[in-house]
Amino acid sequence: METNAATTHMVTLPSKALSAVLDHVWEAELEGYLEYPSPGHLFMHLVELANVANGKCSWTQEDYIHAYFSSAEATWRMPGSVEHVAPHESPVVRVGSAIADSDVAWEQQGGTKRYLIRGKASLLRVVVGWDSPLNTFFAQVWKAPDEETCYEMGELLLWVGTFHREVPVIKQLGRLVAPYVRIPSTILENLEFHRLMSI
Repeated sequence: METNAATTHMVTLPSKALSAVLDHVWEAELEGYLEYPSPGHLFMHLVELANVANGKCSWTQEDYIHAYFSSAEATWRMPGSVEHVAPHESPVVRVGSAIADSDVAWEQQGGTKRYLIRGKASLLRVVVGWDSPLNTFFAQVWKAPDEETCYEMGELLLWVGTFHREVPVIKQLGRLVAPYVRIPSTILENLEFHRLMSI
């Protein structure tokens, strides 16, 4: 069996040095790839290195990206923390698959790229979405007057994504609304899908 020089070199890299490099550049390059995906992007090569560092696992860039959306703590080390994954079975859920987010009530608004989520407090309503013309994710956080009244009759606490590329990365959207709600992973994946489809 033949091996190329690049693969041989990756295997012989000291593990501490490899881990230090991945720790230093992983998140920035992943977010850069999400913003401008291309086959030659540095993130694609980092995925190969991460797989070597994780015991020669077979995660794809899509697996790492979905893990990133699913957990605020997700890093390149994620495969090492996922147990009981059958060989050749992806450890993460694909876009459109059912994900159990039973602790957070949400709904898609009228088949659009907007989603309404019940916030951490009972009267909080969070609207998130993707705005193709402005090329940005957006969010509105409302404090409804009561359970029966339309939330838009209440107080607007946060409104982001109102100008071109204000919130270009999905993880940034999650951080902005984190004090009010945890965006379910299904919505995060769908929003990223909407963004990719508009490129």
